[in-house]
Amino acid sequence: MSSELESLKQRITELEAENAELRKENTEIRDLRIKLSVSDAEIAELKRRNNEFLRANAEYNERRDAENAKLRAENVDFRDRLTKVEQNQTLQNALTANDNSFNNNSSNFASAPSANLVAEPTVTQHEKPSVDEEMDTSLPEEPIPEKLTEVIISAVNMSVMDQCDQKSLEDKETVAFLDEEYKKRVSDEIRQRNREKKLRDLGLPGTSDIPSSESSTSSHPIPNNPVLSEQNA
Repeated sequence: MSSELESLKQRITELEAENAELRKENTEIRDLRIKLSVSDAEIAELKRRNNEFLRANAEYNERRDAENAKLRAENVDFRDRLTKVEQNQTLQNALTANDNSFNNNSSNFASAPSANLVAEPTVTQHEKPSVDEEMDTSLPEEPIPEKLTEVIISAVNMSVMDQCDQKSLEDKETVAFLDEEYKKRVSDEIRQRNREKKLRDLGLPGTSDIPSSESSTSSHPIPNNPVLSEQNA
């Protein structure tokens, strides 16, 4: 009987030890559960913050993309305006330079021939054809003054070059023809004056009817260059 009591006591002692061990484990499990619940709450908070950050980041990216698109459009518009302004300025400068060059050439052409030709005697309406025909065979023609010819040709060529730059091929041919006719008429006028002057110097009969150069200038002025007249028009 006593042996059974001893064995029961021993068994009870073992069960109490096992129970204490289980309680200890249960306490540890409860602590772990508490910690786990806290971790779950922290994880949920972190997820919520992460979602808010992602949403705010998406909204920021949308606003940034919209602002960038607007800035790109404004930049393109500004570049187009700047290009147009530069083109207009370049065109205006070119037109101003061409106008200044054209005005200078026209003024030089208008002043040079008139200054050199005004002192030369001109042909008169009263010269006698018979005397002129005799002088064609008896008197050598005086050469046209080289300086005067160079001035006339230089001024005419300058005007023709400026005019031809702005005309078509047909207009260039017309201008060249008018220029040739003008130079021919000027040469004829100068030859005629030289013959008249030679007649007066020789004192041939019939030359008293020939008026002086001052009066003849008003009756037969030197013809205007058709190219210059067309430019002035």
